[in-house]
Amino acid sequence: MKRWLLLAALLATGCKKHRVDAGGVQAATTPEAKVLELTRGDLSVVYRAGEGAQAGGRLEVRKGAVHAAPVVVDLRVDGDEAAVIERRVDVENGVAVLREKLRGDVVLTILAADDGAALRLVGPLGRRAVMALRLARSFDLTLDRGAPLPPGPLVPSTKTAYFAVEGGNGHLVTAGRPALDVAAASQIVATTGVDGDRAIDLWVGLALVPDLRTALARGAALAGVPARTAAAIAMEPRDPTTTAFLAARLYAEGPAGAAPIVLDPIRESEPTMPIVDLTTPRMVLPLTPGRWTLRATRGPGFGVGKRVVDVKEGDALRVPLDLMPEGAVREHTVACDLHVHARPSFDAKRVSYEDRVRSLVAVGIECAAATEHDVVGDHGPAAAALGLDLRAMKGVELTTLSPAFGHFNVYPWPDGAPVPKTKATLPTTLFDAMHALPGEHVIQVNHPRALLQDGSTIGYFEAQAVDKKTGATPAKGFRRDYDALELFNGFDLDRPAAVHALIEEWITMLDRGEVHTATGSSDSHKLTVPWAGFPRTMVEVGPEFRPSGRPISAIVAALKAGKAWVTSGPIVDVHVGEAGIGGAVKAPSKARVVVHPSSWQSAPRVWVRLGPKVIADATLALDPLRGYVLEVPVPEVDKRTALVVIVETEVVGDGVGLFGFRRAIAFTNPVWIDPRSKP
Repeated sequence: MKRWLLLAALLATGCKKHRVDAGGVQAATTPEAKVLELTRGDLSVVYRAGEGAQAGGRLEVRKGAVHAAPVVVDLRVDGDEAAVIERRVDVENGVAVLREKLRGDVVLTILAADDGAALRLVGPLGRRAVMALRLARSFDLTLDRGAPLPPGPLVPSTKTAYFAVEGGNGHLVTAGRPALDVAAASQIVATTGVDGDRAIDLWVGLALVPDLRTALARGAALAGVPARTAAAIAMEPRDPTTTAFLAARLYAEGPAGAAPIVLDPIRESEPTMPIVDLTTPRMVLPLTPGRWTLRATRGPGFGVGKRVVDVKEGDALRVPLDLMPEGAVREHTVACDLHVHARPSFDAKRVSYEDRVRSLVAVGIECAAATEHDVVGDHGPAAAALGLDLRAMKGVELTTLSPAFGHFNVYPWPDGAPVPKTKATLPTTLFDAMHALPGEHVIQVNHPRALLQDGSTIGYFEAQAVDKKTGATPAKGFRRDYDALELFNGFDLDRPAAVHALIEEWITMLDRGEVHTATGSSDSHKLTVPWAGFPRTMVEVGPEFRPSGRPISAIVAALKAGKAWVTSGPIVDVHVGEAGIGGAVKAPSKARVVVHPSSWQSAPRVWVRLGPKVIADATLALDPLRGYVLEVPVPEVDKRTALVVIVETEVVGDGVGLFGFRRAIAFTNPVWIDPRSKP
């Protein structure tokens, strides 16, 4: 029993800590100097030394209820792991400190401050030293000039005077003199060091601060640099269910009277327009103080993400913008813009292919035709360079002049094929040249009734004086052997009457047996109105499309077969019996139309046309379970007749002012209704 009492007494004696109390700081260390502690009021700094003789260790800082994740301190002298000679508590300038003396007369000193700690590494001239700090990346990281980075994204090696890491209940700010080199993915590695041409004197300050704005101000003070004044706001469009990034078009509306802000300084086209097309997971905006309304759109099938933010000087904020899916587009449907321009076109010189590709992908376009004026266009190289998934079709818009009898798209343009003559030519000659091109391609008549401000026309039907009801024309050589007819052009986004008029003319054409696939395209020449992707043609390619590599040939075949519908907003699904868009059915009993609800569109008005007849005209009421549903009896017909559905909605809520139009339109290509027995 006496032996056990003696052993206990020896252990108790050996466990007594060496303590120093100076300058309002208590410093203590265990006899083997494996754990060193500093306390100052409610601040606690604990340094747990590394194994063996290796210098450096684990630093833990706590201030009251606020605590930081541990910081691992690594030290290197002359390129090797530093070896420690002695660890102890000491007094420096009347204040208790912790100290490690390393080989090569290099000394690490750890000091306690009111809200954190400071580490200072000093050594003689001729030595080289590096001090590295490693922190787990389980929370946001904010650099001195940026907005918070969420865990996960790789941080490229960056010089920064200070940075802040969010913790569970506060922020740990770290500052360096000289500046820190920061790089991280799953963890932060911050290094500061000197080479051998001057004496070693490295200093790193740590502070625990409850809120981010105060943390950044404290970091600037620790680093001895001016406090940040500009606000850095990270807009992050995302799927609200998975929080995964979604490419989107962002719009920033600032306080009244605020100066125009350049959101994308490298963009040539309309750089001061308050939009940016974001196709990478992060966009940092340098916003001025005031109230900002931030919105994001991905186009039809998604809601509008919106946040109102009161921005203060020096703020660094992450602003998630949730883009709620609205209406399931059929799985094998591809969103296409089949008429869009960029730099090779004489009237779109400021739009680079990189900007054009971003403008398409940001609003959910999966396939696009680069239809440049009389020049072969191609989005493919830019999409590949940006790492974006866009099915790129080479294309040309054949632009006639002297005489001007219309504009005609051809896509996909065959590799190496020359562009035919478009000046001082005639329709017959041009159509012969288009049909002589090798391979499968679509010939599309663009904006057939378009009039210019001076009263001239670039529309094929208008230039050739085609009668809207009969299709007759006095023009010689008029050709009707084209595949697609652009009924909805982006320049008519806010002119619904013009779109309805063309649809009416096209339905009359279908009824007399002149069948062409209806399309809608943006005809965008800029990065703003008309927006790329508005309107768009939704091509139903069938289940073989994606498993077989998503070939362009499948899109071309589906377009020629009329398996497509057009929209600037509404998501529509139509079946007549078992037949869908582009299909045919004999003597069906009813048509079923579904329009998916949208937060930025009103209740839809739906017209169902059976040839020239309107067999339904209704503004639909919302069924909470099924959406907007209309079931219409289909009468028998005596010849093959086109059933076409037209939908119109009003833009409401957060969509107002965002899209550049007030009413959204969708329409389908025909479901063909055959008679019971053909005469």
